[in-house]
Amino acid sequence: MLRRLTLLTLLLAGCTGAPVGTPTGTPTHGTPTAAVTNEPEPTPVIEPTTSVSPGATDESSDSGNDWPATVTADLSPGIYVNEFANGSFTSSGPATACGNAFPSLFPRGWDMYFPHDSAHHDIEDVTFSADDLVPGTSTTSFYISVSIDSPSAGSPPSTVIDAKNPESSSGGAGLAQVSESDGTRTLVVDATGKGGISIHLTAVCTRP
Repeated sequence: MLRRLTLLTLLLAGCTGAPVGTPTGTPTHGTPTAAVTNEPEPTPVIEPTTSVSPGATDESSDSGNDWPATVTADLSPGIYVNEFANGSFTSSGPATACGNAFPSLFPRGWDMYFPHDSAHHDIEDVTFSADDLVPGTSTTSFYISVSIDSPSAGSPPSTVIDAKNPESSSGGAGLAQVSESDGTRTLVVDATGKGGISIHLTAVCTRP
């Protein structure tokens, strides 16, 4: 009898189609758990972006390196008649910078460095910088230096006006403004320093 019960039990288990001890049906709770692997997570791909200075366009963010430029400077030595240049001077040539030369340091800055060649120019050097000056704006905080080497004026010391530091020995005051239209940039500076020294400068740069 015991042997028959054992056989009957085995037969019934075979008819159910499932191994003994295995629950049937679908669970009604819980969320399937994802398999855990040792594979590293993929690194997100970050596309490079181009940063444009606040208040500037893609075009105006160009430093203006080697842009053809014409610079006119009217200089007055004030009381230093025999020391600094006196007169009106004009030169043309490529600019080292006619725009923002240091955008990572001064996102809204403007620089004018002239010239960028070895040819002789009556205006031997122009160095202008402003930390906050974009096309269409003006500022009273800037530095400007103009050096002359011409038959009429000789090679006097540079005329320097530092409106960023008005209390310094070369300090002064004035206004600088920049405009830009159709690939042409224009810098206009009017500045007066100690002893009546003055600089009126206009620089026009054109995209090559």
